[in-house]
Amino acid sequence: PVRLVKPELTPVPEAKPVVRVAPVTLPEPPVVETPPVEPQKPEKEEPKPHTPEVRVLGEAFHTYIIAEDKDGLWLIDKHAAHEKMLFDKLKQELGDIPSQLLLAPQPVTLSQTEKAVCLEQAELLRKAGLVVEDFGRGALLVREAPMYLAPEDIPFVLSDMAGRLQSHRGTENELLEELLKSMACKAAVKAGMVTDTAELQTFAQTVLANDSVRNCPHGRPCVTYVSRYQLEKLFKRIV
Repeated sequence: PVRLVKPELTPVPEAKPVVRVAPVTLPEPPVVETPPVEPQKPEKEEPKPHTPEVRVLGEAFHTYIIAEDKDGLWLIDKHAAHEKMLFDKLKQELGDIPSQLLLAPQPVTLSQTEKAVCLEQAELLRKAGLVVEDFGRGALLVREAPMYLAPEDIPFVLSDMAGRLQSHRGTENELLEELLKSMACKAAVKAGMVTDTAELQTFAQTVLANDSVRNCPHGRPCVTYVSRYQLEKLFKRIV
């Protein structure tokens, strides 16, 4: 006889209940208004001095620079122009003019009157870059002098300053200006000195770019201009 085996039944796991979660709505973040950013303005550059387009042709008598532009000729007295440039620079540095301590203090012989007025105005001389002290009968000892002055020019400048201090009776600023004129005149390049072409070119452009350099401190003209029209009329190319 056939014996029937009852199959074993595998228990089915109970189904877990499905939990439905309602969707959560998050609140919208608040809108923060950002103020508009203004574009940065580029920094203003310092205006550069206008450099005229000139070409130096040469120099007459080692004194007068001759330069041309498209419309005419420039004639520049190099001593007078340099004197004015130095004078303006000294005025800007007044009270703090670069001076140098002389390794060998320089004695300068003056008249008794000149010596007395220099000692009386020693503080004024110091502002102009000259430090002096008494050096016995009829002499002063110069311990410091402006860097612009060559040692051999110191006696002349001090004597000239003494004369100006004697003759000029004005305010302190007026007296200082007179002293600076004397220094600028002596320190400037001398008429007759040989100057190479590259230096003449640079010098001419510097002078012509600076409208204040038209007369020296004493009033003499530094620059004059002859137009092409004037030249052609002079040579009767035009009537």
